[in-house]
Amino acid sequence: SYNPHNGLPKKAGANLYTYCGRANGNKALQNYRNSHRWSHSWDKDQETMCIKPLPVNPKKKVVTWHGFNFYKVRVKGEMTGLNIRKTCRSYGYLTPCDHKAY
Repeated sequence: SYNPHNGLPKKAGANLYTYCGRANGNKALQNYRNSHRWSHSWDKDQETMCIKPLPVNPKKKVVTWHGFNFYKVRVKGEMTGLNIRKTCRSYGYLTPCDHKAY
């Protein structure tokens, strides 16, 4: 996410929602402007990042970082941790977590 703790290039994560496990009632964090915000029930059908150690679809790859290729995918429905995780799994991808505390 936006937070400098993970070092992911800011441009790669612009406006995306990130998985945060069960934090804050299973909400997701959105990279928003120069900061971030928790998702709301009206945040639907947005994009998140999923990862895979090996190339899957080079056209959808956004960035390679720490040995993983990050892919932008559309999440159907409310932007919650559960929906983000389900979407990544449906593509055969892993779900990166916003912070190790989650």
